[in-house]
Amino acid sequence: MKQNFRHLEGIISVTKAFIQLDFFKMLQEVLNTIANMIKGEYGAIFLVHSGEVELVVHSGNPPKSLVKTALLQRIVEETNEGTGPSNIMGFAAQTVVQKRTLVFDELSQLSISKAAFKVAQNIGITNLLSTPIIYHGQVLGVIQLVRTNNQNFTPQEVDVIESFGREIGLVITEKAALEVAEEARQDLEFFIDLLTHDISSQAMIIFSCLEELIEVVDQEDEDTQFYVKSASRSLQRVQTIIDQIRLLSTIKNLDVTELAPIDVCESIDRSIDVIKSMFSEEKLEIDIIRESCPIYIKGTTFLDNCLINLLQNAILADHNPVKKLKILLDIDEELNTCRIEIMDRGEGIPDELKDKIFQRFFRARTKSKGSGLGLYITRSILGKFNGKISVKNRIQGEYSQGACFIVTLPYIDIEDYYTELV
Repeated sequence: MKQNFRHLEGIISVTKAFIQLDFFKMLQEVLNTIANMIKGEYGAIFLVHSGEVELVVHSGNPPKSLVKTALLQRIVEETNEGTGPSNIMGFAAQTVVQKRTLVFDELSQLSISKAAFKVAQNIGITNLLSTPIIYHGQVLGVIQLVRTNNQNFTPQEVDVIESFGREIGLVITEKAALEVAEEARQDLEFFIDLLTHDISSQAMIIFSCLEELIEVVDQEDEDTQFYVKSASRSLQRVQTIIDQIRLLSTIKNLDVTELAPIDVCESIDRSIDVIKSMFSEEKLEIDIIRESCPIYIKGTTFLDNCLINLLQNAILADHNPVKKLKILLDIDEELNTCRIEIMDRGEGIPDELKDKIFQRFFRARTKSKGSGLGLYITRSILGKFNGKISVKNRIQGEYSQGACFIVTLPYIDIEDYYTELV
């Protein structure tokens, strides 16, 4: 018995892995195995759905007169007529209500109609076992077995079936959780698509109209100019948030198979070019100190997004007439990592906020007009590349003298990488 039980435990573990493939096929296989082991000539699994007990799978080869285990169905419909709550009819339903295993070793013990008794008697039913499929006290269904050989169900057999009732209860609960999660994922994708396509398109139309208004309204009407430009700037921030949500959604779905060698030096150069175009009216001094290039990591061009965000934050934090940034790139051969440091001369980040700034929607500066998603997205991207990000003071002990953001990423030997692919 113990050996068989271990065998069945293995079957349950395997079927859990295929829960999304074919749930009812899994139940059928489990029922067939149980019925063979317990020597139950007929078997069935019922599930509770919307307050009703429904037959979902059955086993055995009942006589042709019993279409799709009509015997078990008949018993479900007619057992305990006139007893218990008016809405409770049937052996399986009684099991659900009582939340315990029911065993009948004599057909005469069942309170069923004459017609049902006659059908059962003609087939030769002698023993019935019905055990609840249960999870955390909630009955999710019923396992039912029938014998025709006057062989009683032993306590050990009852223990085995009850164990499987609990195991199947866990599987059913996991399936329900997966279905809820999948439905939530589909809803989320729909809302993201709605936001990043339809709403974004409408926002761009409004933005274009506002740009036209700025040109046609009276230039001396300062109030109108102020309101139109304020609306335009707000709409630009809305578009930025939409772009960030689109990027965050893409990152969440980024698969490891999509990662490829990225030259960190080239990524830094591209990011600096973007920043210079974004802040073309500002006086920028960007000092780059780096070892011989190229330096490769395994990632995507999303690394550019990370660097652009860090450089942009550094410039916005600096209120000096000339924005001075320093970028340091080096490698640690012992740890096989490359290290990017971006130092600014801005207002800095207090020590008590350094662990919070990478949280979603957190703003280190109360007057910031940002979404609070930039650093969160940066950390999410680097995490996909097995990288890390942290922040410290540019000058130790003096947070108000500027911040230093540190990005650490595992680097790869490009020749070894392509050799392994071959």
